[in-house]
Amino acid sequence: MRPLLPRSEEPSWVTKSDFVSFMRCPYAFYQLYTGALRPQDAIDALGAQLIGEGIEFEDQVAAIAEPLPPGTEFPDVINSRSRFFRPPVLANEALRLRGAPDAIDAADGALLPIEIKSHKDVRRIDELELAFYWLVLEAHRTRHISTPRGQLILRRDGSPYPLDIEISPERFEEVRHIISDVRSARRNGVLPRVCGCSACRGPLRDQIERATRSRKDLTMIFGIAYQRARMLEAMGVSDYDALLQTRPDEIIAHFRAERRPVSEQEVIRWQQHAECYRRGNAHPFRPFPSLGDRFLVLDLEYEPVAADIWLIGACHVTPDRVEYVAFWSNSITSRVPSRSAQVVNGRVVFGYRVDRRCSPTQQKKALAALQDLLLATDACPVVTWNGLGADLPVLTKASERLGCAALLDLIRRRHVDLYD
Repeated sequence: MRPLLPRSEEPSWVTKSDFVSFMRCPYAFYQLYTGALRPQDAIDALGAQLIGEGIEFEDQVAAIAEPLPPGTEFPDVINSRSRFFRPPVLANEALRLRGAPDAIDAADGALLPIEIKSHKDVRRIDELELAFYWLVLEAHRTRHISTPRGQLILRRDGSPYPLDIEISPERFEEVRHIISDVRSARRNGVLPRVCGCSACRGPLRDQIERATRSRKDLTMIFGIAYQRARMLEAMGVSDYDALLQTRPDEIIAHFRAERRPVSEQEVIRWQQHAECYRRGNAHPFRPFPSLGDRFLVLDLEYEPVAADIWLIGACHVTPDRVEYVAFWSNSITSRVPSRSAQVVNGRVVFGYRVDRRCSPTQQKKALAALQDLLLATDACPVVTWNGLGADLPVLTKASERLGCAALLDLIRRRHVDLYD
């Protein structure tokens, strides 16, 4: 993060660091901007570790790249086909934007931004950063292309994995809104809101709690963060009392018009939480299910994309005992060709990566053991927590893949989800 400027200096210029800091937490951004919060207090130990890993991975990728010849300046390569890493800080005077992408593909003057990320999947913030840098580079571009695009270099299996990204008009629209919000925040300040960032959970926590409670702030409601709160306020829903007085269908229509749809169930859940605050005590959504004196609690640990279940945990509760059981699936490893380049003894090579999967045979045995347990537990309720959104979809995929459909029938007939 660049040194933060006093409020009186350069209030209209926005850097990529400003942009990302504001997206993560507008209130912490404002506290940093005014000097009320120190930069080191905005990053916890995990955040520092992730930053370190990102820098380490960026160094790994940069080591693979061909360096520019000594003495070469940015204007010398604009119209070339070079891909160069760690370019100088660039500015777009017209838009008052400044920043330096991790790398640039000159592409004969098209200047495509490249960002290096140490995670493995494309995230919304990655696409927004590419859109931000596209706008920065607009002032230096000598060749127009009809479809704005850039590249992400992700880390998959420890190796660089390049991925071309088309930047949509919606992303540019979102970037322009955020840039405008950054400038507005500097002029007008930012209200404290409930947030999970390290600054708001740490040094800012007490002041945020006092301020949000006194205002009956919408971000106190589970599921309503900064952006959703602003959308509700734009339609006149100023606090959680007003949320209780607004019809769910009006909220749903407004969010749909803003291309941020929400379900009726979610809006009703917001209002139920608001009712808890109004009453000052817990208020259940609906009567709590009767489980009786015998029930089976189920929890899975798994790899979500492949639906590999490596642990099935269960707790059988009866009037006179509580019994825990666990069914494990051993992992198997294999060497598969890698699409990503690595540096070995100073040379760029393509090699192999280790692929770890749960053994299908072991998974099938674990599912069979769970089925035997269900048959032996007197048709008592099978209880999960958010199983409808997590465990059951994975269990369905694994059971269908491994031919265990009878297990699904046993669970569905007896299933009770406490989160729902």
